[in-house]
Amino acid sequence: MQAKAVAEVVRLLVYPLKACQGVSIDKINVGSLGFEHDRMFCVVDLDGDRYPERQALSQRQVPKLAAVKVEYSDRSGKKQLVVSAPDMERKLIVDTEEEDFEDNGDVLVNCEGKSATSSGGWSMGVLPGKSAGEDATSWFTEYLNKVEPSSGKRKLPKATFCLVRALSKNAARKLAIYAGPKQVPYSADTKKQKLGFGSPFKMRSVNVKSTDALYFQDFAPCNICSVDSLEELSEVMSDAAEKSIEHPVQCFRPNIVVKN
Repeated sequence: MQAKAVAEVVRLLVYPLKACQGVSIDKINVGSLGFEHDRMFCVVDLDGDRYPERQALSQRQVPKLAAVKVEYSDRSGKKQLVVSAPDMERKLIVDTEEEDFEDNGDVLVNCEGKSATSSGGWSMGVLPGKSAGEDATSWFTEYLNKVEPSSGKRKLPKATFCLVRALSKNAARKLAIYAGPKQVPYSADTKKQKLGFGSPFKMRSVNVKSTDALYFQDFAPCNICSVDSLEELSEVMSDAAEKSIEHPVQCFRPNIVVKN
């Protein structure tokens, strides 16, 4: 009898700030919202001056977010995030506990976007959140409004970029609406999707519990990536391009990295 292949977990990653760099961890708590702290913050164009108003921004829209480094820090027994980026002299310190944001301004975030593979779009509802404060808004506004003279791109209008913290008690984006046996009917109409009357997916066979919910993830609470598949992809792309092409595993935003 042939032995079954066993995948080994070689890395765990969490992305506290959606679209920014991940943090390697040794262990993590997992609940109905996925990995603890995963995508609990997102960046939005507060007034819609450059991007759709209050939409959770991704690297597809804002590639500069990929250069934002995030680290954990424990100061006085309190877990915080230390955020840094190229050409930013100062680092941003962000609290992580929910009670630190209860008195901040409300921000209703649109969890939607354009398809990366078609002309369509998708929406998975809205999520109430809290502003991370004026210092965070000032930091991201300064960084994302910086213009790279050598980019050759037209100058984009300046915008106010707000960092938003999701609260678990407001995690209203129930995954069971969009997938699983109780999924609402499939519809390509993003207005129906936003209101929870239509799903962008045909995934009723997926095992989704009624308690499963999301912060600012595009869809899945946890993502898995295989090192072996990534190496095979790099080989195929390198052969096609006739040059070496390698992609860091974080490009695929996994929480769990496995190897056969």
